[in-house]
Amino acid sequence: MIVIDRFYSLGEAESARMELGYHGINSLIEHENTATLTPFLMTGRKSGIELKIAVTEADAAREVLDEWKARHAEAAGDPPFVPYLLASLIGAVMGLLLIKPLLTGAVLGLLISLIVITIYNRGIDKGYKAARAEREEDEEG
Repeated sequence: MIVIDRFYSLGEAESARMELGYHGINSLIEHENTATLTPFLMTGRKSGIELKIAVTEADAAREVLDEWKARHAEAAGDPPFVPYLLASLIGAVMGLLLIKPLLTGAVLGLLISLIVITIYNRGIDKGYKAARAEREEDEEG
């Protein structure tokens, strides 16, 4: 089996597999779960959902897929990566909305704890000074 094409959408890979099947070419899809669950990891030449066929059917499969891609390009134009861009933007906005309050809360919590510790230490220091002053008075008296 060889990889005849790679896709970043399971729907597109299934559509190509069905087109090959219509023309009598058996194929199988691999890595659909990884590509679907973690699309942000699917970058580079050797990533994505793989469509595999038998080596003996490679030429026929390339012809079928070239025609299939041409029909789809005419019908819809080149497929934009808008779904990934939209998902990235939504993720970034959600990250800012969720992480910013968390960071703000962490900074405020740290400041409040520093203030409380300072006040507590000053109270302890006053107590020590008062106890020392009493002891010194008792020793003098």
